[in-house]
Amino acid sequence: MAALIEHVLLATFSSENEFLAVEPGNEKGLLTVTRRNKGVDVFKEADQKLVKSWSVRHGLTLTSPVKWCSNTEHFITVVNNQEIRFWDNETTDFERAKKKHINIAVQEVLVVPGWEPIVVCSNGTVGFLEKIRDGLASSTFSNDVTDSTQDGAITWCKALTLHQHLCVLLVKQRKDDNRSLTVHIHWYNSESSTWTHQTTDPKPPRSHHLHSVDCISHREDIHVYSLWSNGDIQHMRINLHSVNQNKTIHTLSGLGPNATMVMIDHTHAAVAGIKQADEEGLGIMDIKYGALQTWKPFPDVCKRKIQLSCIGECLYLCCKRALYFYKFHCPPSSVSSLLGQQPDAAVRIISTISNITWESHRKIGDKPDEVQNLYMKLLDATQTDTYTKFKDSFGKLQSFLKKRNYSEWTMSSDMVKLIERCLSEKKFWARDELAELIRRNCIPSSLVPALFEALIQHGEVALISEALNIIHDVPEKALCSLMAFILQPENKSVIETEVDIAMETDSENGCLEGLTPQQIHLIKCVLRMPFSDVFLLECLRSLAFRDVIKLLQCLCSLIEDNSFNLPEEKERSTTPSNTNIVDWLGLLIDSHMTQLVISPDAHVLLLNLHNIVQSQVEFCEELADVEALLAQLKEKSSLPQKQRVGQYCIEVLHIY
Repeated sequence: MAALIEHVLLATFSSENEFLAVEPGNEKGLLTVTRRNKGVDVFKEADQKLVKSWSVRHGLTLTSPVKWCSNTEHFITVVNNQEIRFWDNETTDFERAKKKHINIAVQEVLVVPGWEPIVVCSNGTVGFLEKIRDGLASSTFSNDVTDSTQDGAITWCKALTLHQHLCVLLVKQRKDDNRSLTVHIHWYNSESSTWTHQTTDPKPPRSHHLHSVDCISHREDIHVYSLWSNGDIQHMRINLHSVNQNKTIHTLSGLGPNATMVMIDHTHAAVAGIKQADEEGLGIMDIKYGALQTWKPFPDVCKRKIQLSCIGECLYLCCKRALYFYKFHCPPSSVSSLLGQQPDAAVRIISTISNITWESHRKIGDKPDEVQNLYMKLLDATQTDTYTKFKDSFGKLQSFLKKRNYSEWTMSSDMVKLIERCLSEKKFWARDELAELIRRNCIPSSLVPALFEALIQHGEVALISEALNIIHDVPEKALCSLMAFILQPENKSVIETEVDIAMETDSENGCLEGLTPQQIHLIKCVLRMPFSDVFLLECLRSLAFRDVIKLLQCLCSLIEDNSFNLPEEKERSTTPSNTNIVDWLGLLIDSHMTQLVISPDAHVLLLNLHNIVQSQVEFCEELADVEALLAQLKEKSSLPQKQRVGQYCIEVLHIY
């Protein structure tokens, strides 16, 4: 799973408009930071020290990021959109750099390893630095003279290679209509030394504007991804022969107004501006499966367009007047690596895998008129604004569907909306209706986290216990939230719950100090649930340290109680397996290792735990010795075996 390391400060600026871009330097480990009115700084990534700098005189503005061209061994940039300057690493004065004046405005100079620098002009002209001449048309560069008046301004451009073919992509938007955009594709033919140009008009989401665009080449295609203000991520595939129309592949919720996205590799994208708990941050999402794999809050509040870039294995984020970088790790994605990770609140998966839609529901028109009317009434808060009206309509729907197959009820998209209303309704708490839905196993996986959150909020201990026995796909985050809820000493809803027969049976041998039988029963229910150790380890870090101590005490007691339990007894009881207990114990210690070592309160507990584990290990070693002895006796057949003798037999006796 992808991971983000904590941010590190690289550089600070005198104003928010000073920073332009960060690019790779002339050597590995060096970074070039472009300051619009100040100049250029070269930093060493390892220790964030300034290695070299060039300053610009008053009145000059750098309008294109300073980039290092390994093919010519020069730094290159654009001054005041008109003058291209390039200089080597030995040049100490920026004014001594070589200059090339262009009559038309220059948008940016692009650098691709193995190729000459590429100049992109504001009117759509694309050509190599050595061959472009004052924007005059020729076969050595690509140009469309209608661009500046019909297609608007260039908002994004990038150059990359595909099978040794050079491609330059431009995105233009009209100032009067930010939804109208055109993608210009320029291919360079090295054999004929000519450019070819084609355009395509993507279909954007209705009433939404573009946030950012990025692309990456992989195998036979160039993949272009765009992020829109409604959270849609659209994908367009381009190759030498065709251009496929863009389509929405995922939708992000909780997206901020200044969000942006850059591609890390062909399966991962970094998105800055994702909101979680009213706080914006930076996250890495799996672009293939649509799962947000990691998220970190911004180091400071960003109130303007977020600038994000990816260089090597680092993400660079400009926030207010500072430039930060995050190191990241993105292993290859697979379905197995995502097992156990529930869809995050920021991501709604709408992609399909192996022709199976992750969110597939029937439409309301597939139901009889009576069912349709009841659903519409239940979903309309104005018609069922009181619990009495809601309960009456719910009862009619239930009695009608009991005469038929329940699958029509559970597979409906309106059923999902009905459950969402039960969980979020503020005027009343539909406990009985929710309990019936849980017993009928109607809760979809996407609403399981919201279900347990609502049950915790309303203190429904009995329903939590019942839901844990019925629902088997509970995300790790919900399991940790339940554990924190159960371990709270001031939680009267847990303590005052009536003890049933199952609770008494479970608590006969192990009532711990500070924990009631009800709490121990619920802890055992949580421990029985399946989980992924990778995601559970991350979620356990959110537990308070006092809850960690209590849970460690409970797990120690359970290990002692489970020592001599037979498998048949475990299946009949509600006690979790030894494997689950040991896994939880190891992950809990791993997630709070530093606190357990430092805190004096944990030292005695850890010593007791060590003694318990040591006694268990010694017992297993003795069993191993006995098993070896029995295996030897069995192999030599020295144990007497009872033989079946018929009614008539002849035995030969040997007398010695």
